[in-house]
Amino acid sequence: MNNLVKESINQARSYYKNLPIPKIMSEDLYIRNWIHSSIARNTAEAVSKNVNQSDYQSSVDFFITYPHELQNKLQTEIWKVSPEKRNDVWNKLKVPYENIEKSFIGLIIQRNKLALSKDYKTFIDYNLALYKIPKSIYKSFIKNFDEIIETCNSHLPTNDINHDFYTEFGNHCYLCNLKNFPLKSFNEIKHYMSSNNRIINLYKSKIDISFGDSSQSRYIKEIDRFDIQINKNQNFKHQSIDLIHELSHIIYRIECYKNEILPEEKGSYFNELETTKIELNFIKNISKTLYNTIFGEFLKVFHRVLFEIEIYEKPNQNLDNVYSLTFNKCFKYANQISNRSFILDELIIRNPFSTLPHAIAQYRIINQLI
Repeated sequence: MNNLVKESINQARSYYKNLPIPKIMSEDLYIRNWIHSSIARNTAEAVSKNVNQSDYQSSVDFFITYPHELQNKLQTEIWKVSPEKRNDVWNKLKVPYENIEKSFIGLIIQRNKLALSKDYKTFIDYNLALYKIPKSIYKSFIKNFDEIIETCNSHLPTNDINHDFYTEFGNHCYLCNLKNFPLKSFNEIKHYMSSNNRIINLYKSKIDISFGDSSQSRYIKEIDRFDIQINKNQNFKHQSIDLIHELSHIIYRIECYKNEILPEEKGSYFNELETTKIELNFIKNISKTLYNTIFGEFLKVFHRVLFEIEIYEKPNQNLDNVYSLTFNKCFKYANQISNRSFILDELIIRNPFSTLPHAIAQYRIINQLI
């Protein structure tokens, strides 16, 4: 480890002196960031080398039953047609739902066992630690969930909802349904945010935007630049909100850097909390109507996370029934009986609880509105 730290310090100093002005962080923090990145990468590599294959048999079984290629095919074929035709497409494709559900339950049980082997009571506890979410705040989230859902629904329009909104394969999205979307281009968004924020204005030449399979942002230490990737598969409305969110991440990161703080050390939950505050402030100033639709986006995150909590606490149950019940809990007027569409959600299947820090951050913000 000492050799890794020394090597990281030397590499950081060598790169830092050649970075163009304005430099995003001080030399001391730049070195700390380089060390942090090197240790994180080294730890991940060490863990991957010490994997006991027998501990992951359920994963192997599940991904044989439901390979990524099949999920991609289902997503493409089902979502590309109009909602009233999606169930017919599902039946035509002969989706092996029962086999997928059974195998997925085995995968959930395996993940819970792995958490126990790492001295966590549950897989949920493992993720609370991973994202640095205080247990007291998580318990408050569970206790006050109904009140939070009610607050979200109170911000949403009661009209202009598509007839398919509450169906199993419907478009459960207030943002997509929003008429007269106030933004027209990425350039307009960048101009607005740089005009209203000194950090974006100062460092806008160091922010690159591209398209990929998901929306995310990262700091590239070797060239002292930020790279924003926007999901190419989303429509412009969702891409716009994602861009505002990722630019808000960059604002918060640079604010941390100016105070000699590495955001990674504070954890994903706190980063999402502060980023979402910045994002909502921008959106509210752009359009109150757009701001209100964001509460519909929150509900989608809450639905996913509540479903994950339910099935990881009690794996052996009817999962499509749980998904419908949690949907009904989140969306006012919903009355679903069954919903199998959770198998189309890549985050639920392959990256469980990845939106837990977002959900808890959103809860904290909404709680302040009550």
